[in-house]
Amino acid sequence: MRCDIVQQGAVIVARIDGIMTLENLDTAHQHLLARAQKRQPRMLLDLTGVPLIDSSALELMVELQAACNRRGGGVKLVGLNVLCEEILQITGLLSQFEVFDNQITAMGSFAT
Repeated sequence: MRCDIVQQGAVIVARIDGIMTLENLDTAHQHLLARAQKRQPRMLLDLTGVPLIDSSALELMVELQAACNRRGGGVKLVGLNVLCEEILQITGLLSQFEVFDNQITAMGSFAT
């Protein structure tokens, strides 16, 4: 799994490629949480390149959302495939995130 983190204006964009599982989340987890603990974090997780997520990935998403919310920010998701969206739906987590089809729309949503 690869996680490229860039700052685009006031938004932290994490582009993730590969399967998000316990075995490969450690480094991304540390970097994303460190970013979420600064200022008023607005974070966009671009999951376009993610074919599968496990419970560790779900835990990371919830933890990031909580950390960002505590500081007045938030986490939004973009590019979920059908399987990942179903996993979030079945676990009841889909309603905790705003989900977008493309990055442009997701980035614009932070302005409102």
